[in-house]
Amino acid sequence: MRTAEKMTANSIRDKARYLIGYNIRVKHLEYDNEENGDGVVIFKSCKTLRLKSGETKSINRPAPKDWDEFFKWYPPGRSILTDHNFNLHRITSMYDDKIGKVFIEDLRIKLILGYVNQYNAYSTKKCC
Repeated sequence: MRTAEKMTANSIRDKARYLIGYNIRVKHLEYDNEENGDGVVIFKSCKTLRLKSGETKSINRPAPKDWDEFFKWYPPGRSILTDHNFNLHRITSMYDDKIGKVFIEDLRIKLILGYVNQYNAYSTKKCC
């Protein structure tokens, strides 16, 4: 991506929301810009996890070492946030949706449109 175009931290955050967001896993990510304008993702520790029952349990989990560890801690379909403030329309990220388990060679228009149609706004559908 570095050779194709630059993405700022805000652009990366926006794309990450559709790809892996709406999940507790994003609490481990911090977005920043380098001096040359490139956005970067930094792993950080996560101090609080919310449980499905609505209660909050405080856990001091260190920052993941790499993306493999990050996704091992948070497999698809688990720890999805459904609270009104973070996920207003109860959207599922691509990683957590059934489309995330399909090999790219097997993707069909019907699957893609089914995923995109969960979004209400035209601009959001075009973006994701």
